[in-house]
Amino acid sequence: MAFRWLKAREVALRGLSIFFAGSGCILALTLPVRFERNAGQAPPRARFIAHVPGYALWMGNTSLSIQSSDGQVAPLARFTGASEYALMDAREPMPGRANYYRGDPGKWVSGVPFWSRVRYRNLYPGIQVDFYGRGTALEYDVLVSAGADPSRLGFDFDPSTTPRVDGAGDLVIGTVAGDVIWRKPSAFQDGNGVRKPVAATFWLRGHHLSFHVGSWDRGLPLVIDPAVSFATYLGGSGDDGARAVAVDGAQNVYLAGGTGSGNLPVTASSYQHDFRGTGDGGPGDAFIAKLDSSGSKIIFITYLGGSSADLATSIAVDNAGNSVVAGSTSSTDFPTTTGAFQTKYAGAGGDNNLNPSAAFWPGSGDAFVARFDPSGKLLWSTYLGGSKSDGASAVALDASGNVIVTGSTLSSNFPVKVGKYNGSGGQPTVNDTGYVSFDTGDVFVVRLDANGTRLMNGNYFGGSADDTALAVLVAPSGEVWVGGGTLSTDLPVTPKAMQSKFSGASDNNTQLIAKMGDGFIVEFGSDLTQYHYCSYLGGSRDDAITSIAMDNNGYLYLGGVTQSADFPVTAGAYSTKYHGPSTPPAERPYLLGDGFVVKFNPNVSTPLYSTYLGGSDDDAVAGIAVDSQGNVAVAGMTNSHDFPVSAGAQQASLAGSGNAFYAGIGDAFIAQLNSSGSSLLYSSYLGGSADDAAFGVGSDPAGNFYVAGYTNSGNFPTTAGVIQPRMAAGKDTFVVKVSGLLGAAATPAVAAVTNAASFVAGSVVPGSMATLFGTNLTSAAGINLTSTLPLPTTFENVSVKVNGVPAPLFAVDNVNGQQQINFQTPWEVSGAKASITVTNGGATSAALQAPVAAAQPGTFSYSQGGKTYGAILHANYQLASTSHPAVAGETVLIYMTGLGATPGHPATGAPAVTGASTSTLASVTIGGKNAHVDYSGLAPAFVGLYQVNAIIPSGLSSGDQPVVVTLGTASNTVLLPIQ
Repeated sequence: MAFRWLKAREVALRGLSIFFAGSGCILALTLPVRFERNAGQAPPRARFIAHVPGYALWMGNTSLSIQSSDGQVAPLARFTGASEYALMDAREPMPGRANYYRGDPGKWVSGVPFWSRVRYRNLYPGIQVDFYGRGTALEYDVLVSAGADPSRLGFDFDPSTTPRVDGAGDLVIGTVAGDVIWRKPSAFQDGNGVRKPVAATFWLRGHHLSFHVGSWDRGLPLVIDPAVSFATYLGGSGDDGARAVAVDGAQNVYLAGGTGSGNLPVTASSYQHDFRGTGDGGPGDAFIAKLDSSGSKIIFITYLGGSSADLATSIAVDNAGNSVVAGSTSSTDFPTTTGAFQTKYAGAGGDNNLNPSAAFWPGSGDAFVARFDPSGKLLWSTYLGGSKSDGASAVALDASGNVIVTGSTLSSNFPVKVGKYNGSGGQPTVNDTGYVSFDTGDVFVVRLDANGTRLMNGNYFGGSADDTALAVLVAPSGEVWVGGGTLSTDLPVTPKAMQSKFSGASDNNTQLIAKMGDGFIVEFGSDLTQYHYCSYLGGSRDDAITSIAMDNNGYLYLGGVTQSADFPVTAGAYSTKYHGPSTPPAERPYLLGDGFVVKFNPNVSTPLYSTYLGGSDDDAVAGIAVDSQGNVAVAGMTNSHDFPVSAGAQQASLAGSGNAFYAGIGDAFIAQLNSSGSSLLYSSYLGGSADDAAFGVGSDPAGNFYVAGYTNSGNFPTTAGVIQPRMAAGKDTFVVKVSGLLGAAATPAVAAVTNAASFVAGSVVPGSMATLFGTNLTSAAGINLTSTLPLPTTFENVSVKVNGVPAPLFAVDNVNGQQQINFQTPWEVSGAKASITVTNGGATSAALQAPVAAAQPGTFSYSQGGKTYGAILHANYQLASTSHPAVAGETVLIYMTGLGATPGHPATGAPAVTGASTSTLASVTIGGKNAHVDYSGLAPAFVGLYQVNAIIPSGLSSGDQPVVVTLGTASNTVLLPIQ
């Protein structure tokens, strides 16, 4: 069930949708919101407060109250028959704190944290409710587990309210904050690629509300109804178009592309306020924009360019909201910064002779890379290229904030660290569709440091003909994946490639504009000097990979375009037959073909699934995203009147004309495939009556999906309240936020932190090993040990932060559903409390608060015969055991963690090269007698591991004796066999 709840005088609501499956039912309510736990700033009946502009929602155990902007508070509703023992948890912390300095200073409340989600547990048997914010909206999801009864869910409205069902079936509720509307419910189930509607209505009896639902199949999978959260134009008096979109943790939306407009609404904080291109259909500038999560506010817009052609083709955003863009330029006066890697233009520029339009096809000379702060100020900017034409097509960030850029180059002197130029170059390629935007030779892939001053590493890739990179992805473990198209028959494929041989390209009579050859996918190691995997992907005509995504289990998803009727699809996939045109129509000599989606495991040689996606005219997948359940969302462009749409689609028929010469694209589209690739869960056109094309795709952990591109349509379907509801002129950028197409990532929950050796719960010690226990910590299976030093801060798509500092990871375990993460508490952690969060696949847990201790000794141990023995070694490193006991006078090595401060310690995550002694030596007793300690400190060659060297005292009885290690007031006890 999904519905919005807003003031009726402010907005017309999309409303309520109900969905059922064997695993549950979902209910969603939408408001602008942030959550606070009640720490005394409100009466006790409110356990949490949801704040929205103008009013607040008070959330009790089973009740909801509403507070108007003038301070009036009135009961709104109670969950009918809900348990008074329902539990409420705050989840997903947000930045900032609230302070309430009102009245008696003794009752002041300060430092109240913000949260983005509150969960009700056990309201009804098998039913839980999640309240969460999405942009300026509050939603709540009610999950009804298999076997639970959804009819138990209901609301009893307070007598002070005036609920009624209007003629359209919508519920209108009069409250102290004004009327709110819940739109008539709708229900769907998907099965075998078909969406089946289920009858659903409100049932209001006086002040009691329930839901009347028709027959439904408990065995079918749950489908979330996609809904456009916002859709807006963005542009000026010339041609504008977005080529890329990215999203930050606050769901702010970043766009990058090209513009021929001299009157974009640039903001005061922006770097470049003046348009420097020629405009009027000639070369233009790149632009970068940042919108808020509701699409109603421009945070910044800036131009970026010189006096010739400039185009931003890709964008990435880091955790701090800094954005990195890459693209191509033929401007010798492109703005670079002092100290940047390459401040001088090196390229020839304009090597291609096809349509150098301002927004979509600049004559490329050099690539460029630039980084902006969250307000749009330029942090650094650099050229990147050799003496011929070069252009960047995709950019990504690694875990350290370094910038990985890929693209294509005709320059044999492109700045790489290793590799040799191998391409011929010069074949014209696809023009302003956005898939290839310059002539190609070889692929390049490079890594720049986070400050843009140094080329850390880089390499060429390709064969003896033209190769084009179109997509890049950095895996959590550091490997770099690049995909694109190639005309080379001699790529260096690897033994387990999906496809080891080049299959072909279209002939000149069939493909009048461009040849793409086969798609290719290649994996480089993190240092980019070698590749681990390389494969072709395609049939006997033109194919190209345009987009790459990876799920939490390391499976790769590829999207692209194919003109091949023999593209390698798999049995049981959604569409195994090519539907696209085989010859180009005379009035529009341009050919894409069908889109495709492929899922594969790089460790095997066959795809898990491979499917076409398209109708009888031109279609292409431009971007791809995957959710935590493995469902795939894609967006792209279509000219097909018979593109496969689903029941309940946002737009069921093609609206665009698609008749423009060379590049007529009728509408954009959005679609979703299930996790096995066997059925189409959702599909819809997106566009107006002229040409519309989607190029950029983004997603966020909350399950929102973002599509950006350009539109020629004056009637593109925008939503109310956005920054630009109407077209300006020419081509405009569009950006659309779609909710519900992707499932939100499962939120991790941290239950406890313990000493990694003794498993004593509670404290963490700087520099020492610790263990986290909880749920949804990882989707990996088994025991996964880190194999690199220094230790990574992201491993198996999981990361941990302690007081905001990334923690190095030793292991991520998931055995029989028991999950734990072993990490080193960063040396930088200080203060009395530690706030610990886990991020898994983009979803972040609520913070676990733990004391910070100076020491908490924990000796590594093993169990034998029901006893716990210490991992204590003889001087020859043999384990002291019942068969090899310790003897008086010998020195034993006690291995442990939790001893804390050691002057001269190494960096967090790095192994100790030599021992660094603790400030105060630990004390040891064995069998109750004091043992002389020679050393206590870090164990060389290890991270976070300590050792204590102690001499066995004389006079001990043979047998198991307790060994107690103490530092400060904390101690730990294990057994040691003595002879």
